[in-house]
Amino acid sequence: MFKGLITESRNWDCATYMAWWDVVDVIGVDAYYQNVTWGTTVEEMVKQWSPILDDLGALSISRNKPLIFSEVGYCSGDCDRDHKPAPLDFQLHARHYEAIFQATADRKWFHGAFWWNWVSDPRSLAASDEDDCLTPQFKSAEDTLRLYYHSTLPKTPTPSGSSQCLGFGKCTA
Repeated sequence: MFKGLITESRNWDCATYMAWWDVVDVIGVDAYYQNVTWGTTVEEMVKQWSPILDDLGALSISRNKPLIFSEVGYCSGDCDRDHKPAPLDFQLHARHYEAIFQATADRKWFHGAFWWNWVSDPRSLAASDEDDCLTPQFKSAEDTLRLYYHSTLPKTPTPSGSSQCLGFGKCTA
């Protein structure tokens, strides 16, 4: 018999309409909110998260279930396979990650996030200064994750060499 926790992942726009949250242990929400103008500062982003998190908190409390972001992430630019991000794009990317940590910090019902996309073969990523993908790897956003998760391991150096995967240097987004 399975003894682990069960979750269901619902897109942000239909999570509150799920009729059977009572049969899972954890509410999962894919948090790619498309109808939000996030702003450019962490403070502006946290402010934009506030009503969203209030609604998700109400869902969590009404169902007596913790809630996670079963998927969340940001592009480090325009989410365009041919866009070469500027340094400001990477800074904005990192601020998005920081805003989630700050916005959820005191929400006891929130139990964490699964960040999209952490690739298993990092050699498949373009050089970090050309990578417009959703991954935080080898970018300022990774430093934000390391800070908030209190990482004690040294940062992995940017890989070199050829990928064993198809699509070298191209985003999946």
